[in-house]
Amino acid sequence: MSDRPLRVAVDARALNTDHIRGIGKSLYELVRRTATGGALEWHLFADRPDRPMHVPNRSCEVKVFDTRGHRVHAWEQWSLPHAARESDADVLHAPATSMPWWQPVPTVVTIHDTIPWQKRDGETKPDWYRDWLLPAAYRRAAAII
Repeated sequence: MSDRPLRVAVDARALNTDHIRGIGKSLYELVRRTATGGALEWHLFADRPDRPMHVPNRSCEVKVFDTRGHRVHAWEQWSLPHAARESDADVLHAPATSMPWWQPVPTVVTIHDTIPWQKRDGETKPDWYRDWLLPAAYRRAAAII
């Protein structure tokens, strides 16, 4: 068994905002309460260098970087899993329902609710990302919370 801490890469976009809300508050407390024990090493990744990053603990590694191609979810689908792999993460945590399909490290997703799948008035055509890509990514996940 390794003596090194478990390296957890996190989609920390919920902390990369002017004011953290629900998912961000939950993630902030999770990291804050577990970062000091030495068993976990947190790597926080986010996509908005123009916004503040709320870092729960100074021991966290933080990398905020932008990726072109917002319309195709390029940051989430390519840059995030690539960063997790490059950081030598043992696991990637996606705490906000969405997650990458490509998972070069075991990936855990937290699904807080089913709001993304609730039909909106006048919506008739399927949404490729919501109706195909996310369910396919969930099937590949190491765990779903």
